[in-house]
Amino acid sequence: MKTKILMVALMLLAMTPVIQAKSSTKTVAHRGYWKCEGSAENSLTSLQKAHDVGCWGSELDIWLTSDGGLVVNHDPKTLDGLKIEETDFKTITKSKLKNGETVPSLKDYLKAGKKLKPMILVLELKTQSTPERNIELAKKVVGMVKSMIFNICCCRWIGHRYGTICCTRCKR
Repeated sequence: MKTKILMVALMLLAMTPVIQAKSSTKTVAHRGYWKCEGSAENSLTSLQKAHDVGCWGSELDIWLTSDGGLVVNHDPKTLDGLKIEETDFKTITKSKLKNGETVPSLKDYLKAGKKLKPMILVLELKTQSTPERNIELAKKVVGMVKSMIFNICCCRWIGHRYGTICCTRCKR
């Protein structure tokens, strides 16, 4: 009997690191929770669904349009083939996603995300066609996040090649 109790105790002790790791692991939805009906990558619906399933965070991809607008989309082109860096903000934000929503502006995405506490947003600044555009993108994103009074606890940054340099320059 003592041997069985000792074996159970040792098994529980051996499992403690696994249990602790599982409790500290956090899930971030990549481009939101979009691999389900009614959703699409980086859509406002995918953001809401990530929150609804209990994700700790939701990652989004940010591009700079030809006229300096900020939009959320994974690829450099929209589904209808528009190159984001070569197309104006108004046209891009009319372009449809797979679920019928339009490509969201960063401002609309941040507004929606701000309401979904305690979930955080993980911002990926997509690498632009030139270093100058990378710097412009970083400055505009940082400015928008600050203007919307996001605190550092609800937004995280991912630098993407030049993005890391740009974020560093914006902090100076």
